[in-house]
Amino acid sequence: MLVILLVLSTFTSTCEPIQRPQTQPHNLTSANLTHSCSTSTTKPVRQKRVREADLAKLEALFSHALYTLHAPSSPDDDTLLRIRTQETEEHNAQQWLSNSKEGYDPVQWNSSTETHPPWLRFHLGISRWQLYQHRDTNLPALLEQLSTHRIISAVQKTGGTQLKLVITFSNYGQALFKPMKQERYEETNVNLYYFSDFERHNAEIAAFHLDRILGFRRVPPVVGRLVDVIKEIKDITSDHKLARTFFNSPVGNSCFYGQCSYYCSTEHAVCGRPRALEGSLAAMLPDLSLSPRRSWRNPWRRSYSRSKLALFGRYSKDEPSILTPLVQCCRIRRSTLLRLHLLSSPQYRLSDVMRASLSQDPLAAVAPLLTEPHLSALDRRLAAVLQSVQRCLLQHQHHHDVIYDDITDYSG
Repeated sequence: MLVILLVLSTFTSTCEPIQRPQTQPHNLTSANLTHSCSTSTTKPVRQKRVREADLAKLEALFSHALYTLHAPSSPDDDTLLRIRTQETEEHNAQQWLSNSKEGYDPVQWNSSTETHPPWLRFHLGISRWQLYQHRDTNLPALLEQLSTHRIISAVQKTGGTQLKLVITFSNYGQALFKPMKQERYEETNVNLYYFSDFERHNAEIAAFHLDRILGFRRVPPVVGRLVDVIKEIKDITSDHKLARTFFNSPVGNSCFYGQCSYYCSTEHAVCGRPRALEGSLAAMLPDLSLSPRRSWRNPWRRSYSRSKLALFGRYSKDEPSILTPLVQCCRIRRSTLLRLHLLSSPQYRLSDVMRASLSQDPLAAVAPLLTEPHLSALDRRLAAVLQSVQRCLLQHQHHHDVIYDDITDYSG
């Protein structure tokens, strides 16, 4: 899925104006992860300097005027979840609470957002334009919660084609957990159809970082985490169907496979090492009962078809058909185009800032979230996007037929 992230996150609207990593250790534990972090100073000096240079590029990018422009104003009716009157709010506060208080922290929040847990502040900040603000002060706290907070429940998410779990934390927050299925360096099997490809936990993490770097902020925050298969899933699940699928592998690893349309069998089980399992945790959106919203079908969404191979799950193969929305519409926002040009320059090279951003994820201490070939593919595909825009400009007499100026007050 990583191959499509750049272009799909860039063009999701309709035609309206508008190096192979080191092998991971067999046994992974939280202690291993902490130890990896503490021994990072033993890495070669050159590698450390490259990382520092990339982090400097990332900071410079986020300080650029194109990222600090004032976002469109969001009146109350533009926010997804709103604080109501005191009477209504006191009534609605009870909807967050489980019928069973076992395992949950005492509720101490009130109408002041300062008392709210990070997940609730995230929900209250979602607007029509973005899920969170640039330089959002709540984002680090939310990612910290997702990566470290105590898990009190894990059940399988209904629907979908592959195994996913809904994780509940002791402060009533929830997240969607996608377990590690493949090593980071593995490419999609060329014989697979795209809908039967493994979902990749590192792709979910990379999608969040890429979306943030592109300046869209429309992908829910995602972080990597090592989860104890027994303590944090099996022992606390109330999902009897999920509980029945746990077993120990021949080498003593704790495994489970759940129930789903694809890859939910002993042959495709998810296994810890021996109990520690890598996965991605994505912040959940507010429940539909609390924040009703509409969905629109993407006119370019890919249907489940046995005529389409999973070519876009490979860093060595580009899939031009993913550019169809841009090629057909020949329409792009000026703010988007200017940021893409920024990311194509050596000063803010996309692969460099992605490497820096991903290095801040907890799982980067185990191994880089994206291999160097994947990072290089991002630069190559960015160039292909810009070439497509240039062809559109050559096909139209006026630039404004292609470029929608959504930042008229920006003169850069």
